[in-house]
Amino acid sequence: MSLEESLNKALLNEDVTLEDIRNIVKTLPSNARMVWSKNTADGFIAFCQTVTAPVNTTSTASSKAQLQES
Repeated sequence: MSLEESLNKALLNEDVTLEDIRNIVKTLPSNARMVWSKNTADGFIAFCQTVTAPVNTTSTASSKAQLQES
């Protein structure tokens, strides 16, 4: 089964639809959208790893501070 077929089957008895998930994926960074678009089990696993990876808040805060100083 493709990712889409598997998710449709898994979501049969849920309140969320595949379209709901797609709408959320559209708002994510391009690297997450790219692995999602593979439509395979490996792509789904990579997608989950991408969206659940911890964000390095120290470097993010540092980058924001540098931009504000400019």
